[in-house]
Amino acid sequence: MEIRKATQEDFEELISLLKEAFPVHVVFTRSDKEILEYLENFEGEGLLAVEDDKIIGGLGISRKQYGHIVAFFKHIFAKDNDKEVIKALVKEAEKIADAAKIELHIAEGEKIDHTFYEELGYEVEGKLKSHYRQGEICYILGKEVQ
Repeated sequence: MEIRKATQEDFEELISLLKEAFPVHVVFTRSDKEILEYLENFEGEGLLAVEDDKIIGGLGISRKQYGHIVAFFKHIFAKDNDKEVIKALVKEAEKIADAAKIELHIAEGEKIDHTFYEELGYEVEGKLKSHYRQGEICYILGKEVQ
């Protein structure tokens, strides 16, 4: 498995994978054209896990400058919910995040539970009620890095 940065050429293949991975995510329930526009305008970068020239996982990294940089890992997925692929993506993203802190928002309905990220050193810093969907809790996880 290779972990590499996403390119514009990957977007078409990514659309169907993201729709499959996030069937209730507002952005990925839209038309292919709207999802392509979202990917093209994503402020940050994407990392992909690739095997035999096929994308098997990915995540987005966006950053915000406060007094320090906070990186947000978004849209984390792997085919067949493969936790080893997700672990490899997160570890590589941590290396290139160039941030003092990393945050994740993991909804309780996601296929990989927030407790998986706790095993990777992230701490639950808060919970949001009805954040993405009515009646669903979203966990805010964080990890300080140096």
